[in-house]
Amino acid sequence: MKTITTAHYLRQSFPNYDLDWLWMQEKLQLDLAHIQLLRDFQADWPARDPCLLLVLLFLVDAINQGSLCLLLSDLRLKVHAKHLQLPDIETHISALDLSQLKLFSQNILVLENERLYFQKHHHQQTMLQGDLSALITHGKAEVFPHDAIKQHVNEVVSSLPYQLESQQIQALLTSLLQPFSIISGGPGTGKTTILLSLLRVLIRLGVPLKQITLAAPTGRAANRMTESIETGLAALDGQNRLTPDDLVEVTATTIHRLLGSNPQKNNNRFHANNWLPFEVVVIDEVSMVDLELMNQLIQAIAPSTRVIFLGDQFQLPSVQSGALLADLMPPVDIDGLNTEAFLVTLAKLWPSNGVSIYAQSTTIEAQLLTDKVTLLQVSKRCQPQIAALSEQVRVGDADMFLAQVYKLGINELNIWFKEKQLNGVYWQGQVTEQRTWLKLYQAWFSQHYLNHPTAKPSYVEMIRALRYQPMQYGGEHQEKLKPLFTLIKSMRILTLTHGGHTGTEHINRLISGWLRNALQIEGMNDCFHGAVIMIKRNDATLGLYNGDVGLVVEVAANQFQVFFEAPDTFQAFSIHLIPDYRLAFSMTVHKSQGSEFDHVLIPLTEQLKNPLLTREIIYTGMTRAKQSVYICGSESALKRAITHKTVRTSGLTFWS
Repeated sequence: MKTITTAHYLRQSFPNYDLDWLWMQEKLQLDLAHIQLLRDFQADWPARDPCLLLVLLFLVDAINQGSLCLLLSDLRLKVHAKHLQLPDIETHISALDLSQLKLFSQNILVLENERLYFQKHHHQQTMLQGDLSALITHGKAEVFPHDAIKQHVNEVVSSLPYQLESQQIQALLTSLLQPFSIISGGPGTGKTTILLSLLRVLIRLGVPLKQITLAAPTGRAANRMTESIETGLAALDGQNRLTPDDLVEVTATTIHRLLGSNPQKNNNRFHANNWLPFEVVVIDEVSMVDLELMNQLIQAIAPSTRVIFLGDQFQLPSVQSGALLADLMPPVDIDGLNTEAFLVTLAKLWPSNGVSIYAQSTTIEAQLLTDKVTLLQVSKRCQPQIAALSEQVRVGDADMFLAQVYKLGINELNIWFKEKQLNGVYWQGQVTEQRTWLKLYQAWFSQHYLNHPTAKPSYVEMIRALRYQPMQYGGEHQEKLKPLFTLIKSMRILTLTHGGHTGTEHINRLISGWLRNALQIEGMNDCFHGAVIMIKRNDATLGLYNGDVGLVVEVAANQFQVFFEAPDTFQAFSIHLIPDYRLAFSMTVHKSQGSEFDHVLIPLTEQLKNPLLTREIIYTGMTRAKQSVYICGSESALKRAITHKTVRTSGLTFWS
């Protein structure tokens, strides 16, 4: 975790400069490591240069907010430079000979296209731009005969127990026609349905299952990918599954494991000189992949490999640098995503889809990703108001959101939580004091753990009955875990931060304390009967991954086992074997990516300058819910979040 610096430390580090350090402390995210680097760097400058130092401080701020570089046209930079009566930023920096500015005899700055980089970030950007562009342009994946595509797509799609939308058909066909393709859409738009259909068609086209690999950036996302395919297969009739063994063993992995990452040696088994041995690589949750990991992945992919990216461009980007999926997406004002010739091909392969296909705008000038991107827009998973209001958040329309959201008074909390059918999006804007937050969390706990409207018996009653019960594999007591996990997965409090009275740590302490009291369990630590926990660190030996959620059960006096869901059963581990974990009655929105719940509570921080207060975090939190969303926070915090878009600058260009 980076330590953010103070005005006092900045003043001490740069005693010959006065750049309004209090303003810097308030407005910029400046960490100690970068400040120490800049302090050493500027010590060897031939002359004092407040303009350059100011630009470098803004560059550090940009990096700490996920960018790779700083646009010299940045408005805040220009305004502050004018406030300090400094010369024009772009003119001054462009006139400098940056090659003469070194740290330990090494160049550390690169200026390119009015963007300033540190050398290592420019190298990342250049490598990824070149390697990914080469893969897109010169991919040599197997070309399938159109007649075979048409036949097998028709067989697979007609066997589904539901009808695919025209956009889903188009995404499926595009991924079969193109060596590189991208499918972007929100929750419930059918990305998993397309993936399952794609796998079934590929097998019919002669691609061996062992030549197909599925991966995601986190263990939880990979598990979710596997579970979704298993659920989709289970929904098919036996005769429609191809053969009984096809796809049964398909399992997604993490990108790190796919690459054979070795943290001790700081290298990967697969790389530019030893490509991955697969014909098809599918990557899910691409929005969560940082640029460094994507660089490693692209270098390890052979030109003959078919690559499919899946994700939601409007979700939170990676916690590290970059926003790759957003960079890959076309600009909103583009004339068309496809050429007329490609649309003609799609219409021939699926004639019944021809009307919607020909209705699309076309482009005359093909670009790098033309004919390779499908945007899914029809969601069937969540309640209609959630879909409608999450769209208002996505486009940044706070006024329309506030006009359509269900508003609740502070005295209506218990009434809201006691409703038998919770549907839609609710907002409580009168929570201003800590006691009011406490009342909110108590109402949530009471309803979901003590008196759930649809779960009888309640969570507390079910977990109490399991204490001191032997939990043999497949035994009758394990059957009692099913309704508990159903309830656990049905609701979650999703926060923006870990700290503060709206953060996960505080909320988890409160709920664990109330649960202990209800179960009459003494103690203060996180290991107690009935605790819901989340894994913090991968353990491939145990098959547990960062983000996996488990339930602690005291099977005998002071003997605790943690149960995790597995296909058709539960896995149990002694608490002593479990890697790092934390309570998970509440989790951050970042950690919730790839998960879904029936009901979600989102408490907003009252720190209006918190950089996490963005539309992407609200959109991501809302779209985790299938039935109801309850947002709690002031109108100013809500408006700030909806109108504040995360902007990350990388210099990557895939569209003109």
